[in-house]
Amino acid sequence: MIQAASGVYVEAIASASTTVSGGTTSIAYEMVNRSGYPIKLNSVTAHGDFFPGDPSMLVLDAPEVNAAQATELGPGKRASGSLSVKSRNSFLISQPYWLRETGSIGMYKLPQGFAPPQLVGKPENEPVYTASFHYTINGGPVQVCTVPVQYKHTDPTLGELYQPLVIVPPVMVNIPAARAYVFADQQPKQVPVTLRAGQAGVAGSLALQVPSGWQAEPATVAFTLKNKDDEQTINFMLRPLAGAAEGKSELRAVATVGNEKYSRGIQQIIYPHIPTQTLFPEATAPLVKLNVARGHTKNIGYLMGAGDEVPEALRQLGYAVTLLNPTDLNAERLARYDAVVLGVRAYNTLDRLKTQQPELLKYVENGGTMLVQYVVNRGTILPEIGPY
Repeated sequence: MIQAASGVYVEAIASASTTVSGGTTSIAYEMVNRSGYPIKLNSVTAHGDFFPGDPSMLVLDAPEVNAAQATELGPGKRASGSLSVKSRNSFLISQPYWLRETGSIGMYKLPQGFAPPQLVGKPENEPVYTASFHYTINGGPVQVCTVPVQYKHTDPTLGELYQPLVIVPPVMVNIPAARAYVFADQQPKQVPVTLRAGQAGVAGSLALQVPSGWQAEPATVAFTLKNKDDEQTINFMLRPLAGAAEGKSELRAVATVGNEKYSRGIQQIIYPHIPTQTLFPEATAPLVKLNVARGHTKNIGYLMGAGDEVPEALRQLGYAVTLLNPTDLNAERLARYDAVVLGVRAYNTLDRLKTQQPELLKYVENGGTMLVQYVVNRGTILPEIGPY
């Protein structure tokens, strides 16, 4: 409060938005005297924050790093400098503390050995590093102002933007989000895995861990990521063997670098009105083995409505799905399909159905099967959807 009221501006900026456990971070600090009194900056110290009760997070190789000899700042003057800090190899990634372990439905699970009074209930983790400015105003008592070390960049439209400094794994392993691999037969499916380097010069191997009765090819793939933030996508072919059990299981992508294994990806939530949120989801995906009786239905024509992922789900079940345009809705053309499916809210969004509806009903009259999905009763383009 004293710092804000006195017009003293301070900031500590990291040279990059991410660092790795055991990595070195360069920090540029700045103090500006916007008051009408002389200020003496005695020192700047950098500290590492940690999860209370977690001894593996005991911050820096040195407890603190000092920078800046005593500097006199007259009104309107500025002082700046830099620090270089190196974290211990045991630093944890910047996963939100309530997501470090898998919880249950509606319930988070805190890590073992956690010290609840210090951190439980806080909306975010403590910053990775903080910088403390020790100074006096007009010869008064020493003041200490501590600020988080952040990353700053400039957007051509929005100007200067700040975001938290984040500790990432040396390699991040990403599987397509919200994707389940459903097998209705023994045909193989492609599983893409994208690797992203958290630091320069990362090399190792990638493999899929699958349950008994499943086979992933190739078994392992070597990779090399030369530069930080480089990405490489590796495709595996996955299929169930004759002994694969029906039901739901899980696959996991695991990268091995040296003696360490990594199985977390990275996901960033970026909006202009909040700080960038960084998550590290597990590199897993559901595996589902089903016994599907498709009968005589093989070819499906699908007319997209407001937009959905039903066609991909049908393909995973073994159907051949063709996406249709409203201009394709001709009874003769539709006759090649065993069934025609109209997407979610098609009768709310496709004006062309006003004129093409007779063709759809003629297809049904000729023995075709048409399935209409969810439609809201407000804003339908036709008073009646069915023929009766």
